[in-house]
Amino acid sequence: MKSKILALICCVFVFAFDVSAQAEGAREKEEATTMKEEATMTDIFGTFSCEDIKTRLENFHVILTEEPKLRGVIILYEGKQAKYIYNREGKSAIRYIPPSFGESAFLTQEMQEILIFKKLPIENFLFIDGGFRENFEVEFWIVPNGAKMPKPTPTLETIKYRKGVPLKIECGGS
Repeated sequence: MKSKILALICCVFVFAFDVSAQAEGAREKEEATTMKEEATMTDIFGTFSCEDIKTRLENFHVILTEEPKLRGVIILYEGKQAKYIYNREGKSAIRYIPPSFGESAFLTQEMQEILIFKKLPIENFLFIDGGFRENFEVEFWIVPNGAKMPKPTPTLETIKYRKGVPLKIECGGS
């Protein structure tokens, strides 16, 4: 009788241990799958217009709404901006203008105003100051839940600013 009870207890223990091991294995597999997902850059640009920024933000939002477990990360790098300069004959050339202090912060504010005006959920977006690069750039990243956040990759330690106020685009509420 004792051996039957002992055998029954052993069977219950082995069964409980097996179920626990299966659950643990499934949990580890799910965590591994989640951790394998990585942040993905979907867009990078330097020069822009109001309509360009609006379109890019709307497209970025569409990607984020396709999967509710995604978050949008926008990294802005301060640097020279390309501007078209026209000569007396009407011919254009690109000239790179050093930034004024705070231009990337101003653009971040403008992008947030566009999101609010378009009634897009601003909490789905994270804005990061990426530091300095030779030329101004903006990166759009998609980050799944559990994935590592993208790290800014500045190429310059400092930058020389021009005097004056930031180049304003002011297109958030239009």
